Amino acid sequence: MRILMQKWAFAPCVWVLSVASVFYFGVVGTYWAVTGEFTRWSGALLGWLGVDTAHLGYFKIIGLKGSILERIDGVMVLGMFLGMLGAAGLAGRIGFNLPTKAQMGRALFGGLLAGLGARLGLGCNLASFLTGIPQFSLHAWFFTLATLLGMGLAFKHLPLSCSQVVRQKPPKILNHALALCAFAGFMGLAWHLHHKLFYALCFGAFFGFVIAKGQVCFTTAFRHLFVQRQSAQVVALVWAMAVGSVGVFVYLQSGHSAKIMWASPGIALGGCSLGWGLCWQGV
Repeated sequence: MRILMQKWAFAPCVWVLSVASVFYFGVVGTYWAVTGEFTRWSGALLGWLGVDTAHLGYFKIIGLKGSILERIDGVMVLGMFLGMLGAAGLAGRIGFNLPTKAQMGRALFGGLLAGLGARLGLGCNLASFLTGIPQFSLHAWFFTLATLLGMGLAFKHLPLSCSQVVRQKPPKILNHALALCAFAGFMGLAWHLHHKLFYALCFGAFFGFVIAKGQVCFTTAFRHLFVQRQSAQVVALVWAMAVGSVGVFVYLQSGHSAKIMWASPGIALGGCSLGWGLCWQGV
């Protein structure tokens, strides 16, 4: 039980995530990505507000059919949230902290930049670096390099911190209750889902749990490289990408179809915007 409550080492976590993402591709037939599903949520929200999204080209590309419980990406993202909630609850890390006005402003502006960049670039650093490059898609290289450029510029020119949050000690009963809710939510969804949707839920919960336990964050990894000149986490990410590439190649040779996206100047622009936005809201 102790191992479920303590933090896990970064490198083994990203290696395990990379291997799991390969099996995810082989089992459900798509790569591990999250921001595309978030865009579908925004499309549904616009529909509820009376906006006609049928004529919008981007939504035609990513598809808005079905509910969140009928899409592989939707179920997988729900599983990730449950996995993260369960991991944080077991570790006793869930608490209520009031951010400062400066932090809220930076989070809002950085989130807008990152969201715009993710859509221009057809994904985030997860869908490009850890899963896009192993799919042998050229756009993922453009996006990754542009994201690193955006991060490098941001770390060089942005102030490294704003006023700190006053952190409170997380109440144990709240953490235990939320961890129990996460488990109950997972079991409830698993009971009603079948076939690939069930597998997507299981993979998502695993992804979320490992990410939370290893505190895996691409922005933090590259901050260590650009600001503190520590390369251990970035090296671990590169090895994870390499392992994923080998695994995906094996699946491609067995008849699976790679998820190849188009490359354009907009991909690079999106990468720069994402890199800058992530650093703006995260430093």
